[in-house]
Amino acid sequence: MGLGDLLLWAFRAAHRADKRRAARYRRAAAAQQRAAVAQQRAAAQTQRLMAAAERKLERNDRTLQTQMERLVRTRHRDQMILDRRAGLPADPKKRMLTSAEVSAEAKALIKETLEHLDQLSGDDRGRRPGESMADWLARVKG
Repeated sequence: MGLGDLLLWAFRAAHRADKRRAARYRRAAAAQQRAAVAQQRAAAQTQRLMAAAERKLERNDRTLQTQMERLVRTRHRDQMILDRRAGLPADPKKRMLTSAEVSAEAKALIKETLEHLDQLSGDDRGRRPGESMADWLARVKG
């Protein structure tokens, strides 16, 4: 084996080592990129879940508000009927509630009810009125 063969062998060995190193770096970069993409997908999925949960909570809040307003109107109407039966004078202008008044009374009743339920549970894990899903999760998990 001559000096030329030895040099050729050394250069080929170095070239093979360079190719292996480059392949190793490419694999590492690809794995890192796959991990980043997976992390982005997980974050996007979490955002979608949080948005869906937020919409559901808002829908539940609106439904609760509507039901409570219906109960307030029913209670007010029943009180007017009882007053008429008792022979009390009926002033229609005094007895009429605006939608803002009904809504405010319903909100107050909801708040009072939720506070009472929160006191009964004692662990402060319930969602507070107007609290977003992210804020609730941060408070409960933190």
